[in-house]
Amino acid sequence: MKKVLLLSLVAIGIFASCRKETTSSMSTTDLVQKKWRLVSTQDVEYVGTTNVVDTIITTPAAITDSIEFKTNNTAIYTFMGIADTVNYQIIGDTKIAIDVDTFTINTLTVNDFVMTYNYRVDSPYYDNIITLKR
Repeated sequence: MKKVLLLSLVAIGIFASCRKETTSSMSTTDLVQKKWRLVSTQDVEYVGTTNVVDTIITTPAAITDSIEFKTNNTAIYTFMGIADTVNYQIIGDTKIAIDVDTFTINTLTVNDFVMTYNYRVDSPYYDNIITLKR
């Protein structure tokens, strides 16, 4: 019984380390250029130009909502059954410009992609957080 448990733990350790290595060896471009399912969007509005949160609105996405980042720097997004195409550009490992807005990449793995647009021009300041999954 101890051997079976030990072998199971070793197998899990090997599997976990292989997955981690595969993810870390992929470039930001390789990770982004996929079709992603939109999970939710979150709008965080602040009081004036402060960092004090006034309102948070989380909008869950429909099961068919998605964004597909193509290799030709266009993205096809489908929202509420309507598809459209925008241009995008990956800026280093931490930013992605979509149309005219630049988002910070907060999380990017094989299965999770979270990005945030921070609006800091006029009052009130706000953030748009987009959560995607594969």
